[in-house]
Amino acid sequence: MKHLSQRNKDIIRKTTELADGSMSSVHFGDINKPIKLLFLHANGFNALAYRSLLEPLAIEHNIHIAALDLRGHGRTTLPAKANMFSSFHTYADDVINWITKNRLSNILLVGHSLGASTTALAGAGNRQLIKKIACLDTIVLPFYMRAITKFGPSRKLLQQSYPLAKSAARRRDRFDSFDIAYKR
Repeated sequence: MKHLSQRNKDIIRKTTELADGSMSSVHFGDINKPIKLLFLHANGFNALAYRSLLEPLAIEHNIHIAALDLRGHGRTTLPAKANMFSSFHTYADDVINWITKNRLSNILLVGHSLGASTTALAGAGNRQLIKKIACLDTIVLPFYMRAITKFGPSRKLLQQSYPLAKSAARRRDRFDSFDIAYKR
């Protein structure tokens, strides 16, 4: 198991090698203790975006908290091709692989939005690894929307008919400069 640690202004990052790439994590609190809480971010964010919440929580309760960069986010290098994401199971599998690779058990898994849906799936069949889950702002599609995502052109249909998907489809993922991205 390969871990690369990086300390930058009290930010501790680690990289864990998985089968098809690496998964990045940010650590808060007493990192000499076992991880008690693992946090998963929302779509379009990364682990560090929650620093102002997780760092004081770790310090206040004197625990070690880790936050992951999910596939396609932050510094994680796992492949993130659109055809891989017909469900959140890909993310859940990544999280379970990360937990297993880091030999964790009995943790609290917490997620926000995309992270919450991932948390629910990861926690469902892994009680030996995950003691409890907390899901904040979970993404739950109506049954008919979940059903149509199983068919070919469903992504376009979803973007045309479901307001959240329509809004997400308008988000840009490329910008000409940092300043333009920041202003956006």
